[in-house]
Amino acid sequence: MKWRGHIYQIQVLLLCGLGILFSACEEGKEEYPEGLLDPNTFTAVMVDMQLAEAMKGQFGRDKFLKSGNMDLVYQEIYSRHKIDEESFKRTFAYYHERPAKMEGIFEQVLDSLNKMDARVKQEFAESHRSQRDSLREAKEQEKKEKQAKYLPSEEKDMVPPQRKEGE
Repeated sequence: MKWRGHIYQIQVLLLCGLGILFSACEEGKEEYPEGLLDPNTFTAVMVDMQLAEAMKGQFGRDKFLKSGNMDLVYQEIYSRHKIDEESFKRTFAYYHERPAKMEGIFEQVLDSLNKMDARVKQEFAESHRSQRDSLREAKEQEKKEKQAKYLPSEEKDMVPPQRKEGE
């Protein structure tokens, strides 16, 4: 499955990002400034962005997903979450300067992607099982119909065949 490869690539990228973030230090605790996205919204936007990047990797040859058009994809993400690009950039910058907090966000993003991957695999397996069962039922029905076609009817069974004179 191609999804598995892309989810794995996303996981590797996120883990590399976490490694870089671990190397920096965060001093003291500070309050969450106003004007930033709340952590849950930011996490959801980051999940969608990771999925968009995976799509770009998967369908990168597609003219729509080349460079400039990814901006349209990002704008759609912002619109879906009812945020603007500046709020996202400010929030990203805030977390970028605070690696420990960014690590928590990335862990949530990775967890969301893993759950999504598991859900897709489960739905695929259920769909495949359902299709397989439907095909089996259709073949059995077809077999019964063929057998019924070649079996004599009840009326024919009750009347013995008549012999013609001279036989």
